[in-house]
Amino acid sequence: MSQRLVVVGAMNMDLAVATQELPKKGESVLGSSILQSPGGKGANQAVAAALVGGTVSLISMRGDDQYGRELIDSAIASGVDVSLVQVSDEELTGTAVIAVDSHGDNMIVISPGANSLITPEIASANLKNAKDVSVVSICGELPLPTIKASLEAAGALGAISVLNLSPYNPAALEFLGLAKVLVVNQHEAADITGIQNPLQDWPATIAGFAALGCSTVVVTLGADGAMILDCLDPSSAPIKVDSIKVNAVDTTGCGDAFTGAMCVELANGKDISTAVKFAVQVAAYAATSAGAQRSYGTREQIGISA
Repeated sequence: MSQRLVVVGAMNMDLAVATQELPKKGESVLGSSILQSPGGKGANQAVAAALVGGTVSLISMRGDDQYGRELIDSAIASGVDVSLVQVSDEELTGTAVIAVDSHGDNMIVISPGANSLITPEIASANLKNAKDVSVVSICGELPLPTIKASLEAAGALGAISVLNLSPYNPAALEFLGLAKVLVVNQHEAADITGIQNPLQDWPATIAGFAALGCSTVVVTLGADGAMILDCLDPSSAPIKVDSIKVNAVDTTGCGDAFTGAMCVELANGKDISTAVKFAVQVAAYAATSAGAQRSYGTREQIGISA
């Protein structure tokens, strides 16, 4: 099997400000100077995956503007193939406004811009043009019809399809079964299954995912690592993968680093448990500095042998 990973997802310029505490509803707080850095779930996953040695192509769309050009430069510098990224003359490049508190937690508001123009036809056609694809990672920031079409196209290619359903959209529940691997955090897992505290009732959570046709679900737990759920065998015990303890500075983009790294290992023929163990190390490293792509590292920087 080939080792190519194709990521279908958004490109955004991140505009981040640090605050002591995140603002409550109606509250204004003082923050630091604005930090501008390349982001977007699709571009983040692609960059994180390429830096740890993956052969990665990105399917996305940007505006014909300075933000778009800077995002392309960042992706190329990290080793990402951007030949499938299209340029829109109708919309500006997507932007994300991020507040980060002193604990490294964040709040994010996204203006999708050109990302909203990634149609099912564009995604499907570009996937067909990608060569020797092993894994396709699809990000939840995209329009729902595009997500569904990408999952179907990945299946037609015989690739492992990975869906990171963030942000959560209940309308996506009808096609979750198209994904070979679903990646969500514990809050999204609760929204999808209706189990309000998955950490206390994994059997019910597995059953909830199984009822929606899911095969394998990876629930990320932040500093606590991740849980792997085999939904094809609801009686099976979940597999806990512990994280690496670090002093978190900024968790922006850590989930994307996790998914990108996991997909690289799946493309390399590793099993899901091995892939997730690798991914938690990559995500933990990303939490130790500010920004999304700015915080990602190579295997050598992270301290992982090839």
